[in-house]
Amino acid sequence: MRKELIETLIRDVYGPSDPNEEINKNPLIKYSVGAIVPYDYAKNDNEDSPQLIEEEDYGNHEDESSNDTFLPPLISSGDIGTKPASFGISFTVNNEKPSFKICVTWGMYEKKEEDKWKRTPFHYITKIVLDEEKKIVTIYDDKEGGKIELQLWKLKQDSGYTIIVYVVNKLKLNCEHCKYDDIANKTIFQPSIRIKLLEGTELISLETNNYSEEDFLYYSYRERKAMARGHRCSAIWKDVDYVNYIDKDVIWADGVYFKDCEEFFNCDIRSEFIPLYAIPAPLLNWNENYGKPPELSTYKLSEMWDEIDDYLSPLVVGYEKWIKENEKLCNNNNDNDNNVCKKIIDIQKEFLERVKSGIEILKKDVDARLAFCFANRVMYLQHWWKKKEEMKLYPYQLAFILMSIEPIYNESSKYRDYVDLLWIPTGGGKTEAYSAIMAFTMALRRRKALKQGKTGGGTTIISRYTLRLLTIQQFRRILRMVTAAEYLRVFKDANGIGWRPKKSNIKGDLIYGSTRFSVGLWVGGDITPNHLIDDGIKVLMGNLDNDKSKRESVGEPAQVITCPVCDTRLAFIDINAPKGEKLFLVVKTDLSNDELKNEFQSYHEVSLSKIVDSPNGYKTIILELNQEMNESDIDQLWKDIESNLGEKIKLIPLRASRPGYFGIVDETRRKKTPIDFEIYCPNPDCDLNKNVDYVEGIPIESSEALPDKLYKRNTLFKERIPIPAFTVDEQIYSRCPTVIISTVDKFARLAYEPRARAIFGNVNKYNLYYGYYYSDGETSVIPEKTIEVTKSKSTDVNPFDPPELIIQDELHLIEGPLGSMVGLYEAVIEGLILEASGHKPKYIAATATARFAELQVAKLFARKLFIFPPNGLNITDNFFIRYDKDVWNDKKPGRIYMGILAPATEQFGVLGKVYENLRNVLKSKINDNDIKYYWTIVSYFNVIKELALGSTVYKDVISNETLSYELSSRNKATEIPQILDDLEKGANRPVNQNHEILFTTSMFGTGVDIPYLSLMTVFGQPKTTSQYIQATGRIGRAHSGLVIVIYKFRRPRDISYYEMFPAYHHRIYLEVEPSSVSPFSAGTLSRGAGPAMIAFLRNMRNPSVKWYDNDGRVILDSNSKKDIETFRNILQSRLKNIDLGKDPEVVVKYFDDMIKKWEDIAQNNNLKFVEYIVKPNDPINNVVLGDPDHERRSSVIVVYKNAPQSLRDVEETTAFEIVGD
Repeated sequence: MRKELIETLIRDVYGPSDPNEEINKNPLIKYSVGAIVPYDYAKNDNEDSPQLIEEEDYGNHEDESSNDTFLPPLISSGDIGTKPASFGISFTVNNEKPSFKICVTWGMYEKKEEDKWKRTPFHYITKIVLDEEKKIVTIYDDKEGGKIELQLWKLKQDSGYTIIVYVVNKLKLNCEHCKYDDIANKTIFQPSIRIKLLEGTELISLETNNYSEEDFLYYSYRERKAMARGHRCSAIWKDVDYVNYIDKDVIWADGVYFKDCEEFFNCDIRSEFIPLYAIPAPLLNWNENYGKPPELSTYKLSEMWDEIDDYLSPLVVGYEKWIKENEKLCNNNNDNDNNVCKKIIDIQKEFLERVKSGIEILKKDVDARLAFCFANRVMYLQHWWKKKEEMKLYPYQLAFILMSIEPIYNESSKYRDYVDLLWIPTGGGKTEAYSAIMAFTMALRRRKALKQGKTGGGTTIISRYTLRLLTIQQFRRILRMVTAAEYLRVFKDANGIGWRPKKSNIKGDLIYGSTRFSVGLWVGGDITPNHLIDDGIKVLMGNLDNDKSKRESVGEPAQVITCPVCDTRLAFIDINAPKGEKLFLVVKTDLSNDELKNEFQSYHEVSLSKIVDSPNGYKTIILELNQEMNESDIDQLWKDIESNLGEKIKLIPLRASRPGYFGIVDETRRKKTPIDFEIYCPNPDCDLNKNVDYVEGIPIESSEALPDKLYKRNTLFKERIPIPAFTVDEQIYSRCPTVIISTVDKFARLAYEPRARAIFGNVNKYNLYYGYYYSDGETSVIPEKTIEVTKSKSTDVNPFDPPELIIQDELHLIEGPLGSMVGLYEAVIEGLILEASGHKPKYIAATATARFAELQVAKLFARKLFIFPPNGLNITDNFFIRYDKDVWNDKKPGRIYMGILAPATEQFGVLGKVYENLRNVLKSKINDNDIKYYWTIVSYFNVIKELALGSTVYKDVISNETLSYELSSRNKATEIPQILDDLEKGANRPVNQNHEILFTTSMFGTGVDIPYLSLMTVFGQPKTTSQYIQATGRIGRAHSGLVIVIYKFRRPRDISYYEMFPAYHHRIYLEVEPSSVSPFSAGTLSRGAGPAMIAFLRNMRNPSVKWYDNDGRVILDSNSKKDIETFRNILQSRLKNIDLGKDPEVVVKYFDDMIKKWEDIAQNNNLKFVEYIVKPNDPINNVVLGDPDHERRSSVIVVYKNAPQSLRDVEETTAFEIVGD
């Protein structure tokens, strides 16, 4: 079907359907691509921008002293806003007197009668020996004195001779005010230039192999050369030609028509107006050439105990064999290549030693082995819940886990001074790879801690992302992993509580501790609430539904929409629930099941499916929706039920539209309103609710002591495992989740929020109702409204160990101003971990696109870089990732890219034509076996405004009733997962029930994994190659995909990508732009140095003064010098590992000056750290951390102006005041 989509589109926008076709509209209107207009028209259309390279003026001169040699430009000539009067190709050869055969074909249309145009094909074949710098050949004369010229130039280059071939339309327009029909009569359509090199003339690369010995990626691409480029068209050469894929009468109808053109189907270089390029999906399976595979079943790996060598050594043996093959290849290289080759192999050997080290640790240390088995069981279980099939690792995933064991196990490992960068193509399973490492780290920390008499609680892992909506998506994916870990923590069998491999002989209960494994979402307040009592609980209970502005400003705590185990709906938010959806309501009632059945017969909106009794006296009422319902409908339904039954029935969750959210009440308070909430799956058949005796330990003494010296917590349901997610900032600080999923910019809040110290384990108190916090005996670092809660049921606790693993996904997005601020605050994050434990955390990064990442990593993390998988000697094989040579196979995953440029044509009109063409083909193929892969078009735009216009165009040309989705920053956070979930379900339902189109922006390039999607349009070249790879890489994962790129003719950058289309895609990872960051530049320091330092001081484990209080004059306390010196030492140590381009002491002095400024202001003024302004009030206090409101009040003194509350480069809010009588 993909081939038919391509061929139909080519015929529709380029043509012809037949060399002698008759069409019923002006060909300039019908065919928007590949029309070469007369030079007279182009010149008259824009006198100031000649369309054509005239013989008298070729543009730039090679040597200004010579009047004889003219050089045609290697970029497109003419005004980019008009249709071209010429087109051509350029290439480089080895011969000073190149010889070649050339074939030029084209068609012309003549109007025969009203609305009837007849095409006539033409061709010209000649042999050229280019022994001069330029040659002009007339290949067609018409009766009016016009002609079509073939113009050729030869330019001397260092490596050879560049040949430029142009076809120029110089047909005469014998009309003063020409009509469109007149122009069409003299326009050439579907033109083609084809060249066959003759003996002695060889095609060579357009560029020389000038690369450094450290540029391993360039070396691996050395055999993929750019051999030609187009000018107002694209250029194809033999290695990238697809003459055997597309039907000949589509790819070159005139070549089929003229028999003497046949030999040019097998040409060396040719022009192309709708270029194609195929990129196969990566092969991630084991290569059987290297022996038997390692064990990849997560189930078998989870039960591995005595089989370590048998299961894992094949990986080592196979990779060693591959290295030996590489060493043989290396010996055949020239000196420079040989040096690069040896360096690549040295890194391959280093990686292998790391794998061996990981395997040795598993052999020698039982706790490490148990953690490895636990991680695999977690991955098996979470995959089973989602897909009901066993998960098998890719070989690279197993290798990456093994490679990571030593630096996670060994706190002093030299590889904690490295960032391990997981560089895998999109859709390759990066999230699963680092999820397994997270699970290993979680389990190992618990096992080590229990032996040391500690709980192993606190935040173990911080995983960060850039885009908030991607963060939420990844939070939901990681939640499934953490839920599996929590399920296994309390799993009970004959051996005790806590899952363990059958052969392990590990005895005892709660072998991973009694502290819950949990995950917290830490993002901006417009997505999730900052506070529980004021915001989060009120939202969950619906108390803010009538206050729209307040409701929209505080975010939504119910970010877990469906159960991570069974997919039962936990919250009905934003998107209507479809007819047939199940609603599970947990209630307390004395009514019998028969009485309840009678009651529910009276509600037409729902049907009663079932009533399930629970052992604790609760009942679960299972209703099926008889119609589409939103959250208001569901809440109103319950109100109707309550009004009929009154006190005979009580709803246990916080409200009916949040059936998975249950309140926690402080029993010591007279007012029994919830102060927190838990998430439970209300479905009785969920694995979380079957055969469970839930155990969670807390430090408050109760009747039942646990093995790790904690005490059993009373939970709402002892027979259910809570879904271990925290979504409100206050929960992050008080519950200290095992994993925190965060946006990078959220860490700016450290300066404002000393409660965030809990993320680094810096707590010393626990309260039964609030959780963990810090107190020095006089000052407690908790919200004012919570002070009352902590007056009873509190106890002292030891601080937790700080986080041990930091994961930075989508590394390529940490760049520019955001990346610079991230690098500055990274010094604070690692500094707090070092101050608390004395050990560096392990950093793991992931991306599908990286270029010169060494410098980026050094500046961001003050570390060296280790890329995994290590480079191979060729881009097509690095042992773990290979590429199939059968790239044009429509039955295999992968993508064909198609480029369309329609000069001087309304761009959204071109887009509409593409939409219409695709939809017509798809409708005609509704019964095709492959239709599900292509039915939903993914339509990608670079900006929201264009998305809105594109949506309008689609509805205009197709139907206003079209089922469509939008995925962009305009969506609410809670809409995104529901949209993606519905799209995912489209793989298994009748195609006519699926949406026809998904309109999207750059958001689609991050975290979206819907493998069956296989058809995409891209409107305009994205800003970066990274964005292009990330977005287009989301399609064609399960089936052959098609990406249609519609270039904008008014953008020179778009034209350049079009003209280099095959060359660009042939070496696409080489085209990735390096990420630039400058964390210690003058601009970054001026914006963030003071606040970053305060972020460290206010969150220290062992502060000498009360930085966490709001008194900004604390800087004057003599003891403050100790803490400032601690920060100074950490900063100096970090700067030694970064190439700043200046003396590190210059940076240290800048921070010293910031401290001096603070001290000077504090000497003579009252000072608070922070003042939050509630509009319309004005600021009244002098502050250390100011915002734009403080700057507008001249009487207020600010130490650090406009201190960032986000690391993004956000413009400040502008206030307006209306003054009048």
